[in-house]
Amino acid sequence: LLHIIADGAIYIPNAFSPNADGVNDWFYPAGEGLVDYQMLIFNRWGEQVAELRSLSEQWDGLNRRGEAVPEGVYVYRVVARMNDGSSVDRGGTVTLFR
Repeated sequence: LLHIIADGAIYIPNAFSPNADGVNDWFYPAGEGLVDYQMLIFNRWGEQVAELRSLSEQWDGLNRRGEAVPEGVYVYRVVARMNDGSSVDRGGTVTLFR
């Protein structure tokens, strides 16, 4: 059963721990009415470490070469499309704990 919620909201966590314990192992935006998104993730030197292009993608703490990035704070930029036709353009930080 698919339930569409008008005037949705987006939630982006501020921390995650990709340590394969089954709890908070992935970083991704979630929300009511979220149709699609693109997210770029950067390290503290401004280097892009990951790019997510759809609802099916989530960041697992690996860089674009498949290597685990160190613990720390990462900057993200996300542009999301909502089911009411609006878009959300937001930036922030996420802390990665191992």
